[in-house]
Amino acid sequence: MLCFYNSRKQIFISAKEVFIINSHSTRLTGIDGIRGLGLLGILLANMLAFQYSIWEYRFISFFELSGIDQFVYSALQIVVVGSFAPIFAFLYGFGTIKMTEGLEQRGLSPYPFLIRRFLFLLAAGLLHFFLLWEGDILATYGLAGFLLLAFLRVKPKALIISGVCVLLLFSLLSFGTTTGMGFLNDTWTEFARTSMETYQQGSYADIQSLRLQFGPEPFGQIFFAFSWLLIPILISSMFMFGMAAARLRLFHRPAEERGLYKKFAATLIPLGLALKAFAVVQPEYTFSGGLEVLGGTVLALGYVFAFALFFGQQSGRLSGVRERLISVGRLSMSNYLLQTFFGVFLFYGYGLGLFGKLGTTIGCLAAIAFFMVQAWASGLYLRKFRSGPAEKLLRSWIWLGKREKTKRDHTASL
Repeated sequence: MLCFYNSRKQIFISAKEVFIINSHSTRLTGIDGIRGLGLLGILLANMLAFQYSIWEYRFISFFELSGIDQFVYSALQIVVVGSFAPIFAFLYGFGTIKMTEGLEQRGLSPYPFLIRRFLFLLAAGLLHFFLLWEGDILATYGLAGFLLLAFLRVKPKALIISGVCVLLLFSLLSFGTTTGMGFLNDTWTEFARTSMETYQQGSYADIQSLRLQFGPEPFGQIFFAFSWLLIPILISSMFMFGMAAARLRLFHRPAEERGLYKKFAATLIPLGLALKAFAVVQPEYTFSGGLEVLGGTVLALGYVFAFALFFGQQSGRLSGVRERLISVGRLSMSNYLLQTFFGVFLFYGYGLGLFGKLGTTIGCLAAIAFFMVQAWASGLYLRKFRSGPAEKLLRSWIWLGKREKTKRDHTASL
């Protein structure tokens, strides 16, 4: 995600304006904090896919989990899976508008810069996908970015209505499906056995060959193609909500907006949890898939407002935690890619080969521990450097080496 700021020196100021680094900056540090906390949810959700593969974790019964691991798996399905990636879609839309406004204030057309941004994310995502892991979101956001260009001048009310319509449409289309991908038949059982052996003991080449099968033929290839066509449209509802929030200048005045954050968080989080819980607990009902789609987005919106409330609080015992999370968010793309390296090293055969061995409970603890290291390291890193390696590459590509004579503009990705 891209937001501009002009400060050469970072200063964290009073809690009433914790979203702003200094009075001359347009960067919203609370948005960075939401992004940083969102990365923890992304990692927790992705640990299921790293440990059981992006296909087989949907058929978790194959792995014969213990009672506590089954409970943790179900909790992740309700609280985390499908509700943190949409947060980044929201922030992506928000940041697109902030970037557009920043460019227009400088008398520049936003379209060339946005197109270069989307192309970078698409290229980086494809490399990430084909070289490391199939659970990439960067390429999806890059593709979806081109859809956003059509909505760049749309008014907030129309954006909200369009987003609601898209969400309801996909929820309705998902009715008649069940939560997950169906039942574990002989084809999937055999593929799961092959996957477990390959991921635990295989070389990089072996695992690459298996990954790029996209599941057992022909289902995997069909599902992959279908996903690439529809997912950018599905998550476009959250893009639109984020764009509308930026146009309405939400999250700019946290002290004044605390009541709004509380209202939306208190309404949306229980509703989203209820919808998702029903879908997970009663997966055999034909409308569970629709409830899962709807609940995931509703819960994601609730999380956005709850996180905004957290980062808008006055300084206190948790002020250090907030600053660390803001640091993680400022390096979001670099940290996201590091999480992939951590996951494949921990579970794949060319690393520690722990695929399917740790269980969901220990897997979650490992994810939290790694995220804590990232939070600590991100704070130290930003004491010496302005942006992460991935963020610097993105900024250089967007600006193509051009620099303003009197200002230095810095961007943060994703």
